[in-house]
Amino acid sequence: MKQRLRLAFALLGRPPLVLLDEPGSHLDDEGRERLRQLVEEEAQRGLVVIATNEAREWGLAAQRIELRGRGLGDPA
Repeated sequence: MKQRLRLAFALLGRPPLVLLDEPGSHLDDEGRERLRQLVEEEAQRGLVVIATNEAREWGLAAQRIELRGRGLGDPA
């Protein structure tokens, strides 16, 4: 319920840019379906950027940018 509330607050003012970080975390299947619908609706109005490591959320995107590289603790 907390994650659903966070999504509602993010979309409350109908912003032209929506930034979501791991939006599907802690959502059940019904919540994930509603998330998919919300992303599709918001993408019609503006830009939706999703940061996620979850492969099942990659399908929410029309385009995907994959970042790879050394982590903070990796040797140079």
